Amino acid sequence: MEAKRVAVKRRGIQMVNALAIVLLGVTGVYVQMYPFKWFQFTYYTMISNSLVVLFFGLHLVLLAVNCTGVLRSKGYLRVKAAVTTAILMTFFTFGILLLPKTDPSEVLAYDNLTVHFIVPILVAADWLFFDPRGSYRRTEPLLWPALPLAYLFYALVRGIVFNVPIPENEDSPFPYFFLNGRQIGWGAVTLYCVVMLVLFVLLGYAMYWVKRGKKRA
Repeated sequence: MEAKRVAVKRRGIQMVNALAIVLLGVTGVYVQMYPFKWFQFTYYTMISNSLVVLFFGLHLVLLAVNCTGVLRSKGYLRVKAAVTTAILMTFFTFGILLLPKTDPSEVLAYDNLTVHFIVPILVAADWLFFDPRGSYRRTEPLLWPALPLAYLFYALVRGIVFNVPIPENEDSPFPYFFLNGRQIGWGAVTLYCVVMLVLFVLLGYAMYWVKRGKKRA
């Protein structure tokens, strides 16, 4: 009976956290693109936060109906880890590369704090405290960079081939300064991308190590 009460309490905390992620993600994305700034979806931040909102919306529903079989399945947990690493990429990229170039008043704005810091931290906390051990294969962290790599391809093709301008961006048609090869050189862009990819994979293996354990049946 006690175990059942603990499980119900645990699921309740998960639901509250998932709801907070969805609400903060939706409002953060909305404020970023208001009014009708659809070009904001050129940025990885908006794409990763939108992915989180969609995934945790589903996650909240599964928790509400207590769909334990899906929630604890290896396939679902592996996708959840991929979503987690995708949003952590937003957190670390902004914190390391973009924060020093951002005006302090913008850093403290609600939408900026939400999409770059609060949502990633809540997602990471959900993964850390609620996901079981032993759900990942050793090669899993090599698959998790799929979304950032797809975005990188999109951003470079959009800027180099189609040269589509991005309003309110001094690095247009590139979304970020570290992708603007016309300004910093393509060698520097390559170096930035390789280092970020290596760090992303290392992050994945750190997560794998934290959640390592006996393989589940």
